[in-house]
Amino acid sequence: MLDAGLVEKIVTIPTKYKPLSITDTIDVLTQRRTEKSIELSKRANKLIKKFKERQNEKLQSKDSQFVLVRGDALDLELKRHLENAKDKISIMVSKERLLHWIAVNNASILSALRRGIHMRIITEESYESNDSRILQSLERFPNFECRRAITPLDVWLRLYDEKEILLTTSPELEKTIGEAVFSNNPRLVELVQSYFNAAWFSASIPQNQAFKRDRRQFDYLFANLNNGFSYNKVIIGQDGKPIDFIILATNLAFKRIAGIEKNILGGRGTNVFPIGINKNLIDLLATYWPTIAAGKSAKFEYCPKDSERCFSILA
Repeated sequence: MLDAGLVEKIVTIPTKYKPLSITDTIDVLTQRRTEKSIELSKRANKLIKKFKERQNEKLQSKDSQFVLVRGDALDLELKRHLENAKDKISIMVSKERLLHWIAVNNASILSALRRGIHMRIITEESYESNDSRILQSLERFPNFECRRAITPLDVWLRLYDEKEILLTTSPELEKTIGEAVFSNNPRLVELVQSYFNAAWFSASIPQNQAFKRDRRQFDYLFANLNNGFSYNKVIIGQDGKPIDFIILATNLAFKRIAGIEKNILGGRGTNVFPIGINKNLIDLLATYWPTIAAGKSAKFEYCPKDSERCFSILA
């Protein structure tokens, strides 16, 4: 007890000891338990961190993987891949499983579409009016397409960024959570990609999506231009001359060249750029406005005073 620090030694009488009060004893024991718990928590966190690092190393490894995913883990895996996708997602799935997936992951799906993920879905031909309304909220995105398979689906698959797949050929999966095989094997991914492409081009296209193919070609062109591109709504003053503009769309090169990191869509030019630059840009726009308003192109150079660069602008 003396070693535990729960009694006091009476120096004048070496053979006798005075115990601590019950309150002090509880405080000492509680403090030691807290210290041990904190130490255990730190050790546990270190183990968890080390485990996650090893797990990420395995996931990022170039070695091919084949993992069987079952039950609730399958829904979690679908959600994780949806949130981590960088470029495109290709899906072939029955109507029941598609509607279940949309209902459970609606917020994540909308988030993926807003960040530019190209999503292609092949599902069954037959649809009810309620089903159509559910999909209409997604079909308003130009990067979302859904086609109808002419024949019943006997394969269920998801392809992420053309690098990873979740795949099953079990029809029962359409009715239950079931199980699927995850793989990043390049040969299998390539095979699944080819299979999906063949099914995609043979599937029927809803009339309301016919223009999306051509629209996306233009979107892809502007998104990948090396030159900066912006689409703006010009605000005209009472004298008929431009006084400001609203930025409706830009490509990545525009923001890079302009040195802008924040989100500027929907913002006014007078708020996005520094005051001096804004005034000069609007003055130039007003100068060339008669030509632009007549539907003709105007090309001019802009050299900001506080910059060593000059910009060639085509309006």
